[in-house]
Amino acid sequence: MASPFDLARIQAETNIASLEHFEETGSTNDRAIEFSRSLSLPNDSIFPRLILADHQTAGRGQRNRKWISAAGSLTFSLCLNLNAKHSGSVEAEDTSDNNKSSFESEFAASPIGNGIDPAFALFVGLAICEAVDPFLDGECLQMKWPNDVLLQQNKLAGVLVERIPIKPYPLPGFPMPSSAVTVIGIGLNANNESIMETIREESDSGLVDYPTILPTSLRSTFKRQFDLTSLTISIVNRILDLNRSSYSDRIQLIEACERRMVFQDRDIKLILPNKALIEGRFIGLSELGELRLWHNHTETRIQSGSIVGWQ
Repeated sequence: MASPFDLARIQAETNIASLEHFEETGSTNDRAIEFSRSLSLPNDSIFPRLILADHQTAGRGQRNRKWISAAGSLTFSLCLNLNAKHSGSVEAEDTSDNNKSSFESEFAASPIGNGIDPAFALFVGLAICEAVDPFLDGECLQMKWPNDVLLQQNKLAGVLVERIPIKPYPLPGFPMPSSAVTVIGIGLNANNESIMETIREESDSGLVDYPTILPTSLRSTFKRQFDLTSLTISIVNRILDLNRSSYSDRIQLIEACERRMVFQDRDIKLILPNKALIEGRFIGLSELGELRLWHNHTETRIQSGSIVGWQ
């Protein structure tokens, strides 16, 4: 069966440095991790690197949830060397005059958890929304904290970000700072023929009486086929170009994410990593991408958790 992707066009119309394509693979993120662990030095000539699959059979979501994608889904991983000054730039340029740091360097500056900026997945979700909106006949995608993209309040796409250490320099006498590859895994329901075959997540909450987000796809919503090559190009370029976008600073990025949240000024139910249930009103996002919740007459900030319902 012919691939749905025009690989030559993807390479020509994006700022990626290298591309790896599979007709079928277990997980593009796992492939990216294997590749990253094989490196002994961060090589700028291969980053950003795109790993693309026609079909993914063993994808992973947040907290090791299963991520199953049917034929017609868009699944890929984008590998970035966050230590590079201008990874993904069309051309290198001197930024000393305007004192602008690169998108990657700024995000890498505040490590937390797995070593990346806590708002990174949010910003990737925003990039997906902005990249896909022009294909949707006036429809605008929404976001669900921390890493889901919604279409008409149903789940369209998810983001998984992982940071993989690169082996230290192998020769004695050449010390160098620790380096890592950031892997952005994206799964988007594009041309899935049946909702029952689209990406599903297994809830680890154990609270079956709280509703979960049902999956949807572009095809099932708009009753037409979408060009996976064009979607890929748009999403990849939007992620890589965030540092050159109309957003002048981090606050504007956070505010743009807030405007996309599906539960604006609504009461939400959230399960924390310790399985505790917390309820409150969504009042915004912090600069770190934390969920700001009005709970028990005070503001509570949540770094990690799963939203299981809102009203």
